[in-house]
Amino acid sequence: MYRGYLLRRAFWRRGGRFHTAQREGSGACRSPPATPGGAGARFVDRTEGRLRWAHLRVDDGRIVPVLMTVDRANNGFHPWVLSPSDHSLQRALQRAAPGLDLTKLIWAAVDSARRISIPFLLSRTALDRFRVEAGEGAFACNMTMIEVLGNEMPIIEAETWLSRDQMSRIQEAEVVAEGHPGERFDDVYAEFREEWCVPPIRRSRRELGRRI
Repeated sequence: MYRGYLLRRAFWRRGGRFHTAQREGSGACRSPPATPGGAGARFVDRTEGRLRWAHLRVDDGRIVPVLMTVDRANNGFHPWVLSPSDHSLQRALQRAAPGLDLTKLIWAAVDSARRISIPFLLSRTALDRFRVEAGEGAFACNMTMIEVLGNEMPIIEAETWLSRDQMSRIQEAEVVAEGHPGERFDDVYAEFREEWCVPPIRRSRRELGRRI
């Protein structure tokens, strides 16, 4: 839990405050409101006893990747890893080469965010000013904590996008490097994820299996 502790401490030292997502009820296993229909669905991974996939949905000026988990003991859905603002995607369309696929760009950013180095993030950038690679450039981001049914989870918010050839040396230095196994944001996310019970999915596994 060491990396998760460092991330929490750094967040609170800069005066961070919780954003709220799906906050209803008092129990960690209460069902959240129905999730609006999403798009851009993709397979994430499958291990013994667990299946995960994700989709994108729109929520108050942001695109929110939502992770769906089917597990023998812990099923549910919740926001996942990185959320780009509408403004950041508009900037990407303006600054990237013609024909940019925004869905691919968002998933590229999510994949990069999962791999970023926590030691690099905490020692060479700031939680309110760092960059995550995506496509031919990078998103300018900040880290926040959201609260899901009384449980905390870190989320990266992407606020704008620059192509590599538009970045200054300082901006290039803010791009977080890929971390080693055990030191990546995905590893810290897993630490947080293990601390709380994701609300159960209401449909049966058999029905979910037919829809995949």
